[in-house]
Amino acid sequence: MRGIDFQIQFERIIQEMHDNFISSDRPDTFTVYKFINQAQIRYLNEKYISFSSVKENVEYIQQRAGDLNSLIKTRVFSTSVSPAGPYYGKSKYITLIDDYVYYIRSDSYLKRTDAIPIITAAYIPNKVVPYSDLERLLKTPWNYPILRNPVVVFEEDDRIYVIHDSYTTTLTQVSLTYLRRPYNFDTNYQEFTGSIPEATVPTGTRMRALTAISNYVGNSYVIGDYFTKVSGYNTIGGSEMVCTPHDGLNITTECEFPYQVHDEILDMAVKMYVEEAKFRLNIMAAQKEQQASL
Repeated sequence: MRGIDFQIQFERIIQEMHDNFISSDRPDTFTVYKFINQAQIRYLNEKYISFSSVKENVEYIQQRAGDLNSLIKTRVFSTSVSPAGPYYGKSKYITLIDDYVYYIRSDSYLKRTDAIPIITAAYIPNKVVPYSDLERLLKTPWNYPILRNPVVVFEEDDRIYVIHDSYTTTLTQVSLTYLRRPYNFDTNYQEFTGSIPEATVPTGTRMRALTAISNYVGNSYVIGDYFTKVSGYNTIGGSEMVCTPHDGLNITTECEFPYQVHDEILDMAVKMYVEEAKFRLNIMAAQKEQQASL
């Protein structure tokens, strides 16, 4: 479903709930998309990463990789030396980027000597372990562990630490596969009410009806219909509205989730909006009561 289809269905549902959403309390485009974008994130969190452990979530994501293939991303990060603390001298870390949502797997690019030597640098799979197991994996005066695979630890909001043993001589990069944030829907388009001037909307521009269009070049259109700008026809009904969509960077015009779950995301967005609207109306009612009592 396209973003504008989400917007049209969103407005249709709330307008069926209450007449105020048709006129005085009709949300603008940016408000509608704000809730749709938030609903995508909430759906991702509740549907795919709601288990208590990383292992369970990763297994669930991998089982449904076909549904999430457009949201699964692999990127190579350069490592940094860990600061003073329990991991100093025993690990490297990577700093995550803004679109990171959840870990799936990773590999470390490293060399080793002596125990299980790796003379030529190669990517070795990392392991995720519970914090309760860290004590036996860290080097101490009485413990010199051999880690066949580096160990991943999640700390702070934007760092992943990769713990290695004393036989690892270099660990310069980490290849991380992760679940990324869904792209926001594109709102970078213009809306036109009553007039579609040639200077802004040249002949041949593809437009879409945001309201019913009673007559444009002898044709009528319902909400959501596409039609093309015709030379010399620069007006529509005074309260009628069209838009001209455009593509953008790191945004999308199509929902990245499978089509069969689009209605669930839409319902979630509507519920979030209605809950906020109820809260806002309760505050307004309380304010009016307070003013009336003065």
